[in-house]
Amino acid sequence: MNIRKESIKIAHLSLDLSAGAGVYITRFHKFLTQKNIKSKIFTNSKIKDSKIETLNSQNLFLRVYFFFIKKINFFLLKDKNKYSFYFKWFYLINHLKEIDPINKFKPDFLIIYNNNSFINYNLILKLQKKLNFKIIVYPLDMEPITGGCHYFWECKNFEKKCVKCPAVIGLLQNQVKKNMRIKADFYKSSNLGLISGTKTLSKIIKRSSIWQGKKNLLTLYSGVDKKKFYPRIIYDKKFNILYRSSFNLRKGENILKKTLLKLSSDYQFKSKINFVVIGSNSINDFLQKNNFNYKYLGAPQNDKDLSNVYKQSDFFLNTSIQDGGPMMINEAIMCNLPVISFPTQLATEAINKSNGFLIKSNFSQNLSFVLKKISKLNRYQVNQMKNNINKNLFKKELDREYQFKKFFHFLKEL
Repeated sequence: MNIRKESIKIAHLSLDLSAGAGVYITRFHKFLTQKNIKSKIFTNSKIKDSKIETLNSQNLFLRVYFFFIKKINFFLLKDKNKYSFYFKWFYLINHLKEIDPINKFKPDFLIIYNNNSFINYNLILKLQKKLNFKIIVYPLDMEPITGGCHYFWECKNFEKKCVKCPAVIGLLQNQVKKNMRIKADFYKSSNLGLISGTKTLSKIIKRSSIWQGKKNLLTLYSGVDKKKFYPRIIYDKKFNILYRSSFNLRKGENILKKTLLKLSSDYQFKSKINFVVIGSNSINDFLQKNNFNYKYLGAPQNDKDLSNVYKQSDFFLNTSIQDGGPMMINEAIMCNLPVISFPTQLATEAINKSNGFLIKSNFSQNLSFVLKKISKLNRYQVNQMKNNINKNLFKKELDREYQFKKFFHFLKEL
């Protein structure tokens, strides 16, 4: 496909713009506009931005239903702490006039991140037939290749059309298979491309029963703006460990608490380590009760605030056990922070001996070992570790300019 950047129009479609996924979509959109690409986000989230348009149903019943859908789905799960799930009982948007803003924008490419039950897939195909745009699915979790779950944990049923789903009660097994069939029909009909955030996810996608045999697959790391996220030398004798707190089970905070209990009587560790906590305040009471040094900074409101958090930190700690990223690993490496992480998809590709500590098994025990090891280092050794990250080849791949070249080439080949 012969295209010029200045003539391209890209529409981004996502049910919402919350959490890390929303941050990434918004960043990606803004970066494309800086590259003179006409870019616009279409979402159900209500955000005051001329380049972000809110789509909603004209049907009052569907709007009310959709408001409660997450709570409804929650009660249909076997393990409510473990799984996050969407059933396609109804779609919020089912008529062409409800997506007329996309029609008026006339995109050349429609990137779908998180559709869930947002827009009826048949409606998207009708609009594609009218406007002749290319469709790209960009999974930021597992939902686009499963019968509904966002993270499938140890389950591999997505390889077999999601039969015998371990997440939902027995009466809903047929609905899970129906969800899978809807996506399979859409992928078959739309001749689409797919972007994956890691090589690991690309391998998983190829194993999925609804993607087997398809070729248009690009691995694209979450690019980082090196003008905003860059290193700063620290001279304090204490070491600041950056941690994003979350009550979600897959984020592994329970493992961290178990680990720190073992270190609660270690005076050297406590005197040397300070936790810089952002995000949820779910770990604050624990840290205070057990007399750990910590500073809670809340949720950074923008990239400038977030980059300042990295600049006052020495390490980044990721305790997620089910995660496509997290994106903070990329940002930390760009800021020369050694990363301590369990083996999430991105972590297994990004972390090696030159830029951090990858903990592959016995999470609590080995995390305790790594944290104690760090507490015995001196400032010179830590700053040397941070400087060594500049020599790491993976850091060069994280530059968003490099990732954009790959993305633009993918568009031309699609």
